[in-house]
Amino acid sequence: MRTKFLAFAVIALFWSAAVILPSCGKKDETTTTTDTSKTNQQQTIQQNQQQNTQQETVKKDSVKTDDKKKEEDKKKEEEKKKEEEKKKEDEKKKNEETLEMDKRQTSNVDFSAIWPKKCAKCHGKDGKGKVEGVPDLTSGDTKGKSTNQLKKIIEDGKKGKTDDDEDMPSFKGKLTPEEIDAAAKYVKGL
Repeated sequence: MRTKFLAFAVIALFWSAAVILPSCGKKDETTTTTDTSKTNQQQTIQQNQQQNTQQETVKKDSVKTDDKKKEEDKKKEEEKKKEEEKKKEDEKKKNEETLEMDKRQTSNVDFSAIWPKKCAKCHGKDGKGKVEGVPDLTSGDTKGKSTNQLKKIIEDGKKGKTDDDEDMPSFKGKLTPEEIDAAAKYVKGL
């Protein structure tokens, strides 16, 4: 039995040597190829990671730049709105001052002193019309006209409907704008 065992051991040893020795050389080649392949894969992965990191950095920088630009644009818009509001306020103040000045100037003109000299000849002392064909300034027709319409008539004059076809003269240049405004208001108050 010992011989059989030795024979079996020798066969097993040869067989192992035949299988192990050739695979050892292949294992080294495979390991080298596998190691090179792994190294290439690792380098590719590292390059991809670096590219991703660079792209993320560029995106972050772009977002930061966009955010800064948006903030600057927003600030500019707010400043522009403030300037427009200030202009509107200044314009409103200017208009109010102009209106106030106009009121003071108009209120300083006492047209009742001018009426007898310029208007009473045709319209009469009470405005009801002294000459035939001259309109009654106390009538609803006259009262229905706006102050601006009356000012225009006073400034431009009006074709007369009198027997002698005498026209109402234009008072533009004969009365100041303040006096014309006062005359229109005076007529509205008759």
